[in-house]
Amino acid sequence: AFQPGDRGLYSPEVLSRHLSENQISHPASQTLRANNQATLAWIGGKSETWTEKSHSFWPGQKIHKSVILINDSRSSQSYEARWGVGSPDSVLKGTLSVGQILILPIEFTTPSQPGSYAIQLSATIGTAIHADRLAFRVFAKPTPASSTLAVWDPVGHTSKILTAAGYRVTPASASSKGLVIVGRQALSSGAKPPFDLEKFTSQGGRLLVMTQDPAWLTSQLGFRVAAYATRRVFPMIHERTIGVGLSGADLADWAGTATLKPAYPDPNTLPRPTNDSSPTHGWVWGMRGVVSSAMVEKPHRTGWTPLLEGEFDLAYSPLLTMSYGKGRVTLCTLDLEDQFASEPVAQLLLPRVVAAASAVPSLPRVPSLAFVGGNSELLDTVGVSYQKRQTLDPAIPLSVIGPDATVSEAQVSRYLTNGGRILFLPRRTGFGPAALTQQAEFGGSLAIPDWPEAVGLSPSDTRKRSHSNSWLVSGVETGADGLLGRWRVGRGVAIFFQMDPDLLNADTRTYFRQTRWRQTRALSQVLTNLGATFPQDSRFFRPAPEIPGSVALIGEWQAQMTQATLNLPATPSNDPGPSPAALALLQGGNEGGWSKIQAPGFWSEMDGKISEAVLRRAVTVPQNWVGKDLVLRLGAVDDYDTTSFNGEIVGQTNRTTEQWWSHRRAYVIPGRLVKEQNVITVRVVNSSGAGGLGGPPHHMGLDLRGFVPPLALYHPDYRSDFELGDDPYRYYRW
Repeated sequence: AFQPGDRGLYSPEVLSRHLSENQISHPASQTLRANNQATLAWIGGKSETWTEKSHSFWPGQKIHKSVILINDSRSSQSYEARWGVGSPDSVLKGTLSVGQILILPIEFTTPSQPGSYAIQLSATIGTAIHADRLAFRVFAKPTPASSTLAVWDPVGHTSKILTAAGYRVTPASASSKGLVIVGRQALSSGAKPPFDLEKFTSQGGRLLVMTQDPAWLTSQLGFRVAAYATRRVFPMIHERTIGVGLSGADLADWAGTATLKPAYPDPNTLPRPTNDSSPTHGWVWGMRGVVSSAMVEKPHRTGWTPLLEGEFDLAYSPLLTMSYGKGRVTLCTLDLEDQFASEPVAQLLLPRVVAAASAVPSLPRVPSLAFVGGNSELLDTVGVSYQKRQTLDPAIPLSVIGPDATVSEAQVSRYLTNGGRILFLPRRTGFGPAALTQQAEFGGSLAIPDWPEAVGLSPSDTRKRSHSNSWLVSGVETGADGLLGRWRVGRGVAIFFQMDPDLLNADTRTYFRQTRWRQTRALSQVLTNLGATFPQDSRFFRPAPEIPGSVALIGEWQAQMTQATLNLPATPSNDPGPSPAALALLQGGNEGGWSKIQAPGFWSEMDGKISEAVLRRAVTVPQNWVGKDLVLRLGAVDDYDTTSFNGEIVGQTNRTTEQWWSHRRAYVIPGRLVKEQNVITVRVVNSSGAGGLGGPPHHMGLDLRGFVPPLALYHPDYRSDFELGDDPYRYYRW
């Protein structure tokens, strides 16, 4: 092993020698060695954009790529690079000078027959031998569509690609039948739909909603959206409509550039973690190759079913569908509008998405299932509509049986024989033919059963982030290695659901919090497949800018400069504390001299001057909040702050805590301070550049502490009152 302080620790020569001497056979070690040599050679994109990774083409298409050669050795090296489709029979020769990076353009015409192919590269640089292979696929061009579609598309992006695909487009209206397509950014543009979309869907209509602005999906519809754009998507296991014949490689690195998000946002607008100069979610390096600009985290507490998945922990989806009343709504956030002209797979997917939105049958829903048992906390967490019963009610075709219920096997058999559907909540004792066995240190499962009751489940839902004890089912059809069981009797079916979020103890073992989210979603998914109804589903049709339990703080604040200059060292230092003028304002003083400022925003470009200002805002909270604990979220404050609520200081952040200008402020407000009319005062010290409230709008708000909105789509344990909260994208930067 290398020792601390070894010179040349990361040099290619040392690394290569170390790996070869130890004859490491692990694939990761082999890859590390292959890509850390003094010379390198590989196949890149066309020479102007050599990092592009397009790999899906039409027959007879002329393709431009490049051979990239690097000489990082201490002497000039001759090279010979052979490349070709199928066999490397084209030759490039020359000499690489010291430190030279050479990008050699190559071009070829794709085969006339659809199929899978590869560009092969074999290169010798000096005495080193390199090889690379770029797999690509040639698709047959789709037959142009010929049907007519009703479309509401005030922005116009979606109509263009539908017309290019051969569809005839007509304006959607209240008299439209069958499928109606809502175009890209139609809803988020603020335009009013020409008819009641909820009524249309609930009465049996089909709605296909193309992607909307990511911030709108979050603020109005309550979805969590992936922090940055997505370049890799995968078909769901056992999905039989969208992903047939397509692999994860086909749904990755599309040709073209997405435009829904800025390709190179101002890095100063990106949130940063504690004492770090790089953004929380990593840098944004363009929008080329993007498949989806607005991947939605699969909701935990709704009837949405994903058809594709990707991103962190496979917990996100760019294509979800949901039965609603007698109809169905499909949400598509694939960047089809941007990539249609350049990406073959986007052209293949468009008619599939349209067909799926139109043809996938709507599942019959039970308005309110019957719960038999005593403890219904798990159903309350999921948010499903239910009514309590002492025993099975044949008039209600869907029932959930708790582990403490007193029902007999004979009662269950009769109920199932007549076509009833049952879900058994997690048990520790068997029932009927099902036996339960405890398995210690069980890590979950990657095996999703091909059952209609398991549609939409993913290994993301059934695996765990660590090992723990589980009670597994046997004696009936088993799925997910015993986490699921199926018992069919007559026309009915019973599902044993053995993913028990309560066993995870996730409040103490916090690394299980996301596993608890996934298991909650899995329960919602199985209930959805059985026909359950979720009140949260209506949120899609009733956008709400401010959900109950949260008061927005964006918009106009008052501002007052209390010290135009401060005598602080040139290097970042501790906050010296409020000046007398600022302290008086923090304690409720109301001297004149206030001006106006918009938040989020900065009061001025200070040209590096060190200054102190006080920002203030009056806020009214619901009467039923009075006397209750709140959480004040200010987003990122540039640089230090001292914050008071109704004249009492409730929090401060400075260099001492190593959490300063990029840190999201979240301060608990004790209930004794909370009145119906309140004043928030924030004293801000700016050490350089601009000063003020600099985070994104959705990071600013006043929340009822611990409140779960009635139409919340996700598990209620999400925390935002510590650095990065439960944001899974804190891993993205790794």
